[in-house]
Amino acid sequence: MKKILPILILCLILGIGHIRGSENSLQKSDIDIKLNEYEEIMNRYFRGDPRVTTLETINKKIDVFNSWYSSKKNILDEQRKKLQKEYKTLDDIKKQIDALDEKLTRIPDQTNKEAVKTYSAEMKKRNDLVDKYNNLAKEYNTKERAYNNSANEFKTETAVRKKTLDTEKEKELKEIQIINKWFNEKKGKVFFTELNGMYAQIIRDKKQTGNNELDNYINRIQSLRYELGEIAIKKETKAENGLIIVKTTLDSSVESFYIFDTGASLVTITLEMVKALGLEDQLGEKIETSLAGGITVKGEEITIPKISVLGKTAHNIPAIVLPTATVGVDGLLGQSFLKRFIIHIDDKSEPKVKLEERVKK
Repeated sequence: MKKILPILILCLILGIGHIRGSENSLQKSDIDIKLNEYEEIMNRYFRGDPRVTTLETINKKIDVFNSWYSSKKNILDEQRKKLQKEYKTLDDIKKQIDALDEKLTRIPDQTNKEAVKTYSAEMKKRNDLVDKYNNLAKEYNTKERAYNNSANEFKTETAVRKKTLDTEKEKELKEIQIINKWFNEKKGKVFFTELNGMYAQIIRDKKQTGNNELDNYINRIQSLRYELGEIAIKKETKAENGLIIVKTTLDSSVESFYIFDTGASLVTITLEMVKALGLEDQLGEKIETSLAGGITVKGEEITIPKISVLGKTAHNIPAIVLPTATVGVDGLLGQSFLKRFIIHIDDKSEPKVKLEERVKK
């Protein structure tokens, strides 16, 4: 199992500043600066599932190290086995020499020609074995020195590579810590709220000035919003018992993503989306509503002129203004919309939810 050690490395955290208040028109230079910041935030915290990607990067580096280590170690192991085999050969020859030395201590009677002949033959055999032993020992010693050099080099290189790997792991893990901290401190929601605030501001400016150049900015922000919505869908699809998120169009103009929530009494909408729709003057009194799990919340009431979901449309939907709890999602699609349709949910189908018009009696 690959173990990842916790470490600390200083790293720059992208901050989220504030744009001019809603009462002032935005300057193009301000918008360009903020959009560049938003792109950096998207790249660092959202695109490509950065935490998973970072872990995969770490594991790939571990795999590379382990592959190199195993390869080098296998080569050294083979060399060591060959040396052990050669050493055994030398040991066997040494034993033969020792045995002959023992026999040769018994000098034969010089008058016994046969015994002298045998003694001479064994002496020659012993000397031949000594020559063979010495030659093999010389080769063995050369190979052993080479093996020891290789083993020492392997040990040194392993230490260097491991230190490099540990440093890279620390850097990658620090990045994960930074990302986790960023989300734990709710900066993701701050970012999404600010993004939507700018979206609403530019839409308002476009309506007031008729400046078509602002369409490019509106489209860019809508593209980022759409991307965040798709990321939210992907996350919930992977999760066990994940939420159902559906693409929603508010009042034929604002493309959004909503959580399909049969437990919510009302549709919810963020204040930023209210402004994007130009409905600020339609805000009503503070009211209470219940969410899934019996949670009661308060917010300003409002009526959304039109909501379209999954090919179905409803008009004049009662709603409540609440901040979003999920980055990429603009609200909950509650019963004030859903009760107008027959709902079919099938986890195995795509889309999972289908809406059917109720037959008017």
